[in-house]
Amino acid sequence: NSTSATSCAACETPHPGSKSAGEASKPPSPKWSSTFAIEDDSWKCEVCSVRNSTSATSCAACETPHPGSKSAGEASKPPSPKWSSTFAIEDDSWKCEVCSV
Repeated sequence: NSTSATSCAACETPHPGSKSAGEASKPPSPKWSSTFAIEDDSWKCEVCSVRNSTSATSCAACETPHPGSKSAGEASKPPSPKWSSTFAIEDDSWKCEVCSV
């Protein structure tokens, strides 16, 4: 969240240092939580921690082969995530205590 934001862009929780933060009795309940529910049959990438469907042979985010798949034995090392700069945290940003955005 940018420094000038008075609430979280994702869950609308007030910024801890803003005037509206003291007015809020509790953070809003995220109605979007089911969007991020972990499927029972998913697997977690060991490189970037993204959850992938069981049928995926490689990670959707960084393309690391699924452990135990045929292609996993062929890879000498996991690829370095080229998208990491996309998610770089700006120096003047703040992290929401409710949803970590």
